[in-house]
Amino acid sequence: MISAKDMAKVMIVMLAICLLTKSDGKPVKKRSVSEIQFMHNLGKHLNSMERVEWLRKKLQDVRNFVALGAPLAPRVGGSQRPRKKEDNVLVDSHQKSLGEADKADVDVLIKAKSQ
Repeated sequence: MISAKDMAKVMIVMLAICLLTKSDGKPVKKRSVSEIQFMHNLGKHLNSMERVEWLRKKLQDVRNFVALGAPLAPRVGGSQRPRKKEDNVLVDSHQKSLGEADKADVDVLIKAKSQ
């Protein structure tokens, strides 16, 4: 067990280190311009990859409907892109392979054909 005297010494040393560095929680080393540019480019790349994945999912849905013989009708209104970032995440348990449709998709297609 550490004695109170040893604990006080450790606390004084830690306080001295904190006061002498004067970092105030900021990074000690500033980032170079190339590091900042790299981080900016990485953010843009990740954003574009997210858009590409969203588009790939939407095209997969269109291919599934076309494979089932559903007519494609133009939609009136805004974009079909999800509003929340969480909606863009793929969930493995809900992925469908090409040509596979669930009961809800088939019901929608039957109703669309009857109209």
